[in-house]
Amino acid sequence: MRRDRLLLVKHAAPRVVENLPASLWTLSDAGERQCEELYSRIAGYGPGAIFTSREPKAVQTSLDLGSRFELPVTPLPGLHENDRTGLPIFRDVAALDARMKAFFLRSSERVIGNETADEAHARFAGAIRDVLASTRSDATVVVAHGAVISLLVGRANRVDPYLFWRGLDFTSLVVVRTPSLELEEVVHPTPG
Repeated sequence: MRRDRLLLVKHAAPRVVENLPASLWTLSDAGERQCEELYSRIAGYGPGAIFTSREPKAVQTSLDLGSRFELPVTPLPGLHENDRTGLPIFRDVAALDARMKAFFLRSSERVIGNETADEAHARFAGAIRDVLASTRSDATVVVAHGAVISLLVGRANRVDPYLFWRGLDFTSLVVVRTPSLELEEVVHPTPG
């Protein structure tokens, strides 16, 4: 079988918990509702495999999809967001936006968290290679996170990763052709 498409999904909306690292957040009630609409956007691709970051919000998004598609979900190391251990919650959206812009622009520096954009990209790209090597599915789903998806797609397609990141919503679906990672389309959730 051909491995034709990789479906990169930004996880559903998390429940923000003040004194808990973002990497441990679970889905909010809204996030759980978003999974139903996500299923309908992915169904037309006929996915045959689902892989996920080990972060709870991604695992929960994946398990919902796995249950609907009757597919097993495989959590893999390396699919997580850039390591932001120890960072406080950004209450000021403009401050987070500025920090993320710097993260993408100054890719060899540790701007936000304990990992540079270059390090996060290398790790995530390696995990994606592992995913593609381990499946024979024509459409493989990977549930992950906005910054690492943006780094992968941006670098493979000469797209500004910061602008790409800004355009992603929870449960945005990014479709790329394999093995080139050529961007085919971005399917955003229905507003509301």
